[in-house]
Amino acid sequence: MANPFGNIAGITDPSVPGWQDRVMAALAEREANGRTRTARQRRGHVQINCDEGYAILLNKAAQVRGVAQTTYARRAIAAFVAHDLGIPIGEVLAFVSAPVPYGGHASPGERTADDGAGYGSWQVR
Repeated sequence: MANPFGNIAGITDPSVPGWQDRVMAALAEREANGRTRTARQRRGHVQINCDEGYAILLNKAAQVRGVAQTTYARRAIAAFVAHDLGIPIGEVLAFVSAPVPYGGHASPGERTADDGAGYGSWQVR
């Protein structure tokens, strides 16, 4: 049975005036304190469309390195960008978030930078 008072802990109860404002305030608070805030601090986004097999291989490689899939993808891409442009990888990694351990999550609201330390060599030969 559906919640007769709405879907967000009763704040959507239409019998209490101002429910729209309560909903919008709750959403704004969730956005301000949630993981989406970290993503919005960075304007650039890269999406990788792939087959499931590639995603499985990416996950396994990230697990082997001990980093999250996003960390692995950022580091691998940064390594080739640095190599192809002939610049130190640290100059590329300065523009991405710090590594996150495999199975971990970034701290919400905290902007970080990858210093290139740890998780093996990322140099392209």
